[in-house]
Amino acid sequence: MKIINKTHSEINGQAIIIAKHIAIDSEGADIIRIYGVPRGGVAPSYLVYGHLLEMTSSNVALVENIEEASVIIDDLIDSGTTEKRIKENYPNAKFYALFEKTDKDEWFNFPWENGVESTVEDIIARISQVSGASMLDTKIYLDRFLDGYKGVTG
Repeated sequence: MKIINKTHSEINGQAIIIAKHIAIDSEGADIIRIYGVPRGGVAPSYLVYGHLLEMTSSNVALVENIEEASVIIDDLIDSGTTEKRIKENYPNAKFYALFEKTDKDEWFNFPWENGVESTVEDIIARISQVSGASMLDTKIYLDRFLDGYKGVTG
């Protein structure tokens, strides 16, 4: 597995590029409503918002409800599942991501993830993404592994 550590500078550079695209795509819009996909898209949405304030004469707003968004931002296109779901469910909103994986064996670390405790669900989701298995299959495999481990350790 190739680990790619993204820096604040790289993230800000991508946020500027996305803001430029949004400014062009939204030219003439009265308001640009930005929604950051939880959790990874929240920090990038704030960066894009700040850059858009400097680039466009349109009003720019961060929204907490995805249904209100004209722009949806995420940190990473991994398997493409989130992007596909969002485009299907919110066809009137434009979807942007800071980065897109080019190789299944890449693992991106973002600065806002450093030192953050992961929940069991987060760990299962990440293992599922890397392995390509469904979350349910991954949970079943982990349960079997842990049951076997308990038998070895007493």
